Amino acid sequence: MAGDSSLLAAVSLLSACQQSYFAWRVGRARLKHKIAPPAVTGPLEFERIFRAQSMYAALVCLVHTETRREDQISRNWSYRLMGA
Repeated sequence: MAGDSSLLAAVSLLSACQQSYFAWRVGRARLKHKIAPPAVTGPLEFERIFRAQSMYAALVCLVHTETRREDQISRNWSYRLMGA
């Protein structure tokens, strides 16, 4: 059980580092191409970097949602099996 929590902590830390790196890359691309923060269109290089960050953020949200859903399903089955 302790190994699971340390693995979760490691994956969470790596995910936060990767998200920070992508945000940093988008910030640098915005400065390089002089694109104001609300805008999401511009040169192809900027759009490629911005899409990579957006797709990664969506993937993280999807994985988090699916994990919570699976946890809820397993808890429901545990309660049913225990007769609660």
